Amino acid sequence: MSRLMTPEEAARWAQEQITAAIQRTLEEKPALADLYQQRLEDQAQIDRLKKEGRPIPESLVANPFLLRILSDQGHILVDKQRASL
Repeated sequence: MSRLMTPEEAARWAQEQITAAIQRTLEEKPALADLYQQRLEDQAQIDRLKKEGRPIPESLVANPFLLRILSDQGHILVDKQRASL
């Protein structure tokens, strides 16, 4: 019989799997390490801005789907460079 997990256990298991996959990818493709570190820093800044209730510069959001959601919700500050295009 398969063992069922609580939601908390399932979330912890999923997080462990994701973390392991990221580490494997970085070991196999070390050239991605700088990009990964930059994205972690960008996310920390996004989290801080959201907590402070401040708009998020669109240049910090790499995911087009998330950019659209945040933009539709009025959380995105359009970067001046792009706004002038």
